[in-house]
Amino acid sequence: MWIGNTVYYNSDKDGKFNLYAYDTTSSNKTTQVTKNRDWDIPLAKLRQSGTHYLRTRWRAGDHGCWF
Repeated sequence: MWIGNTVYYNSDKDGKFNLYAYDTTSSNKTTQVTKNRDWDIPLAKLRQSGTHYLRTRWRAGDHGCWF
């Protein structure tokens, strides 16, 4: 998602899928937004009330929870 000067994306670079934010201004800084160790964050979406993300363990029968 691109919001203002920030691009939000998910990555498993720390072993679990988490949400990251990349600042497109001159700082070019990446910040880890979520720090889940037990759950993956496979996707996120923007709502009027803020950014929401899906938390799931990716197992049979687990539909995840939106936060």
